[in-house]
Amino acid sequence: MRLAHDIALASPWVVADMIDATTFTELAGRYRVMGVPVTYFDGRLSQLGAAPEERFVDLVLQADRLRRARPS
Repeated sequence: MRLAHDIALASPWVVADMIDATTFTELAGRYRVMGVPVTYFDGRLSQLGAAPEERFVDLVLQADRLRRARPS
């Protein structure tokens, strides 16, 4: 989560939120969170468990490409 927040602080195009799945069970259920940590990128891509920095940045860039490919 630290990397997600660091990227969000450095970029106005990235938002990072962290929730406690045991407190927000409805939200955890909506995203089918079964283990932690789990990171969602633009609600489409996810990473279960800690990811190496290179993989994490790759997923951020991949989510951006998918977002840009969506029709406006």
